[in-house]
Amino acid sequence: MVCVSASPFSAHLIRAARRLAGGMQTDWLAVHIEPAKRRFPMGEKERDRVAHNIKLAEELGAKTLTVVGENLIDDMLEVARTHNVSTIVIGKPRHSFFREICHGSVVNKLIRRSDGINVHIIHGVEEPEYKPAIKAAPAKAGMPWRHYGGGLLMVFIITTFCWLLRNKIELVNVALLYQLPVIMSAFWWGRWPSYFAAVCGVVLFDLLFVSSATGLSLTDIRYLWSFITFLIVAFVIGGRTEFLRHEAASARQREKSARALYEFSREIAAVSDLGAITRGIARQAAETLDRPVVVILPEANGKLVVWAAYDPATQEQYWEIVNGDGDIVRQPLPDAAEAAVAFWAYEHGQTAGRSTETLPGASYLYIPLKTRDNIVGVFGIQVTNKLTPGERRLIDAWVGLAAIAVERARLAAQTREGGCGG
Repeated sequence: MVCVSASPFSAHLIRAARRLAGGMQTDWLAVHIEPAKRRFPMGEKERDRVAHNIKLAEELGAKTLTVVGENLIDDMLEVARTHNVSTIVIGKPRHSFFREICHGSVVNKLIRRSDGINVHIIHGVEEPEYKPAIKAAPAKAGMPWRHYGGGLLMVFIITTFCWLLRNKIELVNVALLYQLPVIMSAFWWGRWPSYFAAVCGVVLFDLLFVSSATGLSLTDIRYLWSFITFLIVAFVIGGRTEFLRHEAASARQREKSARALYEFSREIAAVSDLGAITRGIARQAAETLDRPVVVILPEANGKLVVWAAYDPATQEQYWEIVNGDGDIVRQPLPDAAEAAVAFWAYEHGQTAGRSTETLPGASYLYIPLKTRDNIVGVFGIQVTNKLTPGERRLIDAWVGLAAIAVERARLAAQTREGGCGG
């Protein structure tokens, strides 16, 4: 068993675990343990690296598993014992001496508690940085000004309310009411509008309710500490609220993606007809990604033809054409330039088309359907603007599942033909 993480050394550990499992002639498991609680949300770069490492492990023949847990060592050992793991491969961390004193060594803790399980410690080798073939839309540099204006408006509403009732409300209650714009701004728009609302609240609180009417000086040292405490609390609440908002959005997206992939895998589990499988891929992938999708497979002569296409906006679909003799006729892509890009992706086994550095003038993004042994087709998706990192990872998941489904259907067809021939 090897643990998969966002570390730049993780790919080296995965390959080492593959070699070790091959030498032992046994199956192996790649596990990603995602902390249930994070101090900071995982960035898109780290998410991409984790997804790439999991895909690498799958391509090398590992069974992959993602676990959400509270304690890395406990969860690692629980997974190992549940799956009867005999050996754990772990990298030697490059933490500083002082960090190990403060937090302890993960390796030492694992060795002490791994009763009956061998632990292989491998010195990490950093590999070239992974760069996704599909370009993602860059993160927005700043927040729209209306978000800051919304926070300021809420501060002024609270200020007006408290000023009208200033003789009936204690200062401590006024300070608590000023936390409301901070929390709401963080929940709706993010941390920076929340911080802006906090600073505006402190300034207005001091100007109207504490200081003299002639200026903004903090003449009373008692309130100076209150202001500092207010800002600290507001910044902490704003940051944590934004973090929870991001986590909730990520959880909803993961649940939606997992449900769609699960429903599709369940739908094709008992289906061996290649036409039905490609139709299911095109329809469900298009509806999940909300973009037109086309599934292109090679014929016996190597010519690429369209097996299924679906546009979720118009619900227009293309499956196949039946000629006058009742035979099924499948056509290549109608646009010769698009067909050339799809053929390049199939022939070279690399992603090409829109949002890539290879033939980016195409309207579609073409991704080869690769299995462990060969390339079984091409998955095309229309891209009018740059994909988000989450959409890119979801496309990778659909492509991987589609490749397995197509290969399984073709193997089943070959088995039937062989049986009929015998």
